[in-house]
Amino acid sequence: MRLWGKVASGMLLVFAAVSVVVAVVVPEMRSASMLAAVLMLTAALFGVPAIVRIFLSFTGDKEVLENGTAGSATITSLKWTGWRYNRYYPIVRFGLSVEAGNVYPVEIKQTVDPEILARLTPGVVVGVRVDPLDRKQVVIDWRQPVRGATGAMVGSGVTEDARGTVIPTARTSPWPLLRWIFLVLGVVFLRLSCEEGYYEKGGVRVEGVVLHKAFSPGTTSTGGSGSSPSRHSASYRFTTKEGRTLEGRSDVLPGMWRQLKEGDPVVVEYLPDSPDTNRIPEQRARSRTWTVMALVLLAASAVLFLIGRRQRLAHASR
Repeated sequence: MRLWGKVASGMLLVFAAVSVVVAVVVPEMRSASMLAAVLMLTAALFGVPAIVRIFLSFTGDKEVLENGTAGSATITSLKWTGWRYNRYYPIVRFGLSVEAGNVYPVEIKQTVDPEILARLTPGVVVGVRVDPLDRKQVVIDWRQPVRGATGAMVGSGVTEDARGTVIPTARTSPWPLLRWIFLVLGVVFLRLSCEEGYYEKGGVRVEGVVLHKAFSPGTTSTGGSGSSPSRHSASYRFTTKEGRTLEGRSDVLPGMWRQLKEGDPVVVEYLPDSPDTNRIPEQRARSRTWTVMALVLLAASAVLFLIGRRQRLAHASR
């Protein structure tokens, strides 16, 4: 599996492990955390490899390209799919008449250098590599000369970037957004860690009274996809140790929401320097859990940025 696939799978496995830790540390979040862990584990073991295979089918499977049976094929049709790999190489649907032991038709999708694509027409003969175990697995070998129907050479072997196995660059990585997503989520989790840390270090707990419970069901878009999650919240009144009476509202976990009753006492936590900042405690993971998740995400983002920088330098040196 390609490096980017291994990195993505590794990150998902780490996130799955973190979710399991959250499930153990915060019993109220056990169901949601375990579900998240199962989903991320499934994505790491099956989803990412499937995506890698899809990309390999476009760029040319490296193993087939290096170890497959050599042959030739006549292009019977070609049509640009409208997609580009690495923002530069068009992904083209080729109809081929393959000659490798015998003659048979096959259809594949593969990237091609735009300069070479401009010279390709039905009837052009290209070199191919065929998987010995599956003759339908065909990769056009752009290292070989490209010849017209009359045998005249249309284009010789092209640069490494335009061959069947495209060397990805940072600028055109299949996941250019992933590093930014990791960075943003890492910053968000770091903020949650700091906020939770403020309460853990200096929060003051007093007894309040529940005024009102509210439940807001999640909304869905017209397409049926969820646009906002459901919310369980409670309004309360409490008096600080300095004698100031305040009201507040806090989101709570479903289990706590079911236990609360209007008029019943409830523990309220506030920051002494800012009593207006208050909540019902123990409804979120501990600060150390948020810290671990933030560090994992930020580390993943840093790794992806380093990989991108290395690829940019490699691309510039060629």
